[in-house]
Amino acid sequence: MKKINLKQKIIIILLLTSLIYTLYQKLQDIYNPSTTLQVHFIDVGQGDSTLIITPDKKTVLIDAGDEQHSSRTTGYIKSQGIDKLDLVIATHPDADHIGGMDKVIKNFDIGMFSMPLVSKDTKQYKEIKKELKNKKLKNKPLYTGDGLSIGKDVKLQILSPQKNKTYSDTNEYSIVARLLYKEVSFLFMADATMENEIAIINDFDDIRADVLKLGHHGSSTSTSDYFLGKVNPSIGVISCGKNNKYGHPHKEVMNLLEKYNIMIFRTDEQGSIVLYSDGYKIYSRRGK
Repeated sequence: MKKINLKQKIIIILLLTSLIYTLYQKLQDIYNPSTTLQVHFIDVGQGDSTLIITPDKKTVLIDAGDEQHSSRTTGYIKSQGIDKLDLVIATHPDADHIGGMDKVIKNFDIGMFSMPLVSKDTKQYKEIKKELKNKKLKNKPLYTGDGLSIGKDVKLQILSPQKNKTYSDTNEYSIVARLLYKEVSFLFMADATMENEIAIINDFDDIRADVLKLGHHGSSTSTSDYFLGKVNPSIGVISCGKNNKYGHPHKEVMNLLEKYNIMIFRTDEQGSIVLYSDGYKIYSRRGK
């Protein structure tokens, strides 16, 4: 075997040092809070709750899971060192999305609160109205075409519901939001149906997203083949409960995700999921 001389050893050491430094810098970029967007898909069983933390520490909460998991939702948010939420969205008045929302309103300072103008005669909905009144918070509904700046380089684009439109199903009132950070985008579908998907395709020229939070927990009532092709995500996230009675996610949807070669994350299998982005690439890990 040929011996390595001193000069070759020095070159190898320099190359290894350079490689280690490059990797260190990359890790610094990923976890440096000044450049990193965080999207937390909180495991709330058969429900939905997503926490967004921007690089300059602006915070957005989309839904709060059901009443049973309310302490998990609030506990998770507090574990991130958060005492104020700049924007809270209750996508629609179904219990698995708003059951824990009254506790969120009660436990955190809130900059802006938004939910659609559709009511539901439930305990959970009444509790939200009560806590909003106690906090003197006004509801500011969001509609198709609305846009919000969420800190530096981060924008939230609202794709649904359409203003002044009456829907037959509360799921169709879901606030659908597209998050854009530099060259990376996330699409949060709540429980939007295929009817909403068609309207979104008709209303917007570009709905592409790197990450798709699947509609209605992976139900076959959402995520049509045509819509999935238009969004063209590389990652799909499904929030659902383990062995849930609805059979979510449905086989038809899983087959579609496989057809488009989409990487799948599921809260029922992996628990809370965190995706990080520097605005150009996306990285993942499990949440707390």
